[in-house]
Amino acid sequence: MTPPLKPLPARTGASLETVEALHDLVEVLSVLLLEFPDAIDKATVRDAMQQLLDLALVHDALGGYGVYPAIDAEEVAETTAAEVPA
Repeated sequence: MTPPLKPLPARTGASLETVEALHDLVEVLSVLLLEFPDAIDKATVRDAMQQLLDLALVHDALGGYGVYPAIDAEEVAETTAAEVPA
C-alpha cells in the first residue's frame, strides 16, 4: 500500500519589487527581440519572454499588486473595433 500524498505547501507570492523587475526584463527582451534576424533566435527570445511574463502574472496576482491589470475583454473588443477603418 502506498502512503497518501502530502498536500503541497501554499504558494506565496514574490515581492512587488520582484514582479516589477520581471516586468522590466520582459520589456528589455521585447526590445532585444528586434535585434535578432534569425527565426530560431527570435523564437528563443519570445519563449523566454513568455515564461517570464507567465511567472510575473502569477506573482502579480498572488500579491495583488496590479502591475499587470486585468484586461476587460469588452474593452479590448471596443478598442479593436474603433481601430478598424469603416
